[in-house]
Amino acid sequence: QWIKQGHEPIPVAVNVSSYQFNKKLIDQVERSLKQANLAPQWLVIEITESALMDDPDFTKQTLSTLRELGVKIALDDFGTGYSSLAYLKRFPIDKLKIDKAFINGLPKDQDDLVITRSIIDVACNLNMIIIAEGVETQAQELLLKKLGCHQMQGYLKAKPVNAQTFSEQHFTKKANIFSAAQDS
Repeated sequence: QWIKQGHEPIPVAVNVSSYQFNKKLIDQVERSLKQANLAPQWLVIEITESALMDDPDFTKQTLSTLRELGVKIALDDFGTGYSSLAYLKRFPIDKLKIDKAFINGLPKDQDDLVITRSIIDVACNLNMIIIAEGVETQAQELLLKKLGCHQMQGYLKAKPVNAQTFSEQHFTKKANIFSAAQDS
């Protein structure tokens, strides 16, 4: 709908649970993309580490197929589950989301700092986009930027809202900025 209204497309991330990560997923994604007339690069499928473990061979094949379609893959809540660096090598992952458990203590907690820095370094070297979850302070934001984190989510940026509220806030704000720029 936003594209039909003339707005630039933005990525939409959808969490997929272990239960939903099944043999029907690829068909459901293809059908949904077609129904919404959405290019696959604007869809991000977020899965948790536990979803990777259920059937690693099936998971790898499914993620590879989704990626071949053009869908992006994000590993959600990294660091709190079965965390294995082998997952980052084995599975086709585009984005790595650092769990907020490591972000909460930043910038003061040295253990959180070391772990977060290490995760960012590894993910960057594997050409992944790094997203920090649960960013709530400017001090966290500044440190994460300095460490090389690409994106952040949390209350510092925005509280969760429904699609209508997002549309009203985001697109109206952009239109007002564009309008003001043209007036000056």
